[in-house]
Amino acid sequence: MWNTEPTKGRIAALDGWRCCSILLVMYGHLTTWSSIKHMLPVGGYEFVGVEFFFVISGFVICSGLLREFESSGRISITSFYIRRCFRILPPLILFLLAAWYLAIAPPRFIAKAALFLCNLTRCSADRPAIDHTWSLAYEEQFYIVFPVTLAVLLTFRKRWILLSVALAWPILLTALYYFKHGELALFLSWFELLLFGAAFALYREQAARIVRRIGPIGLYVAVPMIFVTFVSGSRAATLITLFVHYPLIAYAVFTSTCVRTALHPILESIPMRYLGRISYGVYLFQQPLLCSDDGQGPSFYIAAVIAIIVLAAFSYAFIEAPLIGFSARLSDHLKTSARFSSVPA
Repeated sequence: MWNTEPTKGRIAALDGWRCCSILLVMYGHLTTWSSIKHMLPVGGYEFVGVEFFFVISGFVICSGLLREFESSGRISITSFYIRRCFRILPPLILFLLAAWYLAIAPPRFIAKAALFLCNLTRCSADRPAIDHTWSLAYEEQFYIVFPVTLAVLLTFRKRWILLSVALAWPILLTALYYFKHGELALFLSWFELLLFGAAFALYREQAARIVRRIGPIGLYVAVPMIFVTFVSGSRAATLITLFVHYPLIAYAVFTSTCVRTALHPILESIPMRYLGRISYGVYLFQQPLLCSDDGQGPSFYIAAVIAIIVLAAFSYAFIEAPLIGFSARLSDHLKTSARFSSVPA
């Protein structure tokens, strides 16, 4: 969901998509859980926001690892996990400590969230105060396997295997649904988005040539179609999700990195880039405040959104950004040390 690279290496349009994603998540939670849900039109769009986050994450992480391999001929798995831990864990630990101190979730559920298990079992009792950590669980489970797998595939020049797996994934899920393994298929379906993002990163030059031939019109069609396919209620909804909806999201994210469109001035605007940059903190802190149905009025939720953004801004400025920089320096130091230690005396 969130880049582990330093801020200077960020793609502006992707920060804009992160902003759109977190706004969809917050809006979706308001329409589902808040006291003002009756005042808002159809919801559920929090899932679209998470879907965008997953594609962006797969694309960005794979792009960074690919650059490292192309520049040095190897991928430092240790350095990757150092960057990942410093990026994800400190804000999460802060959030979970606050959740424990304020007693908004039982300790056993907080422990499951800390261990990235909330996609296997619910992490809340009567309220979804920390249930949103299910998405972090998917990402971290994916990144336990992905860097090592990618390093092996690149070393043996077999990157086509990852593309094949990504393309075969929806077929596998369809087969699981057909043979009545729906729960397993649902669990595995979220990895499709991460795989599609990674596949676009691995074949960026080839995909960019196709996308540029299509031009901006491709993005203009893809974005509304994403929402049309999301609200599909037909029997073919599962097939539409796997074979149309998810690929459209991956296409929209990738297109924005290589084709200039009329959407880019919005995506690259300073407010959207900033909110996208602090979106991890916003995602963590929004759940307890927005998923509340104790009779609060609109003014409460307006104040809650402001408080969430302020908390996320402080988290990014004083916790996340310094630790991102520190982990990048530590990672570079480890890679340099390993390079020198491998040189024969």
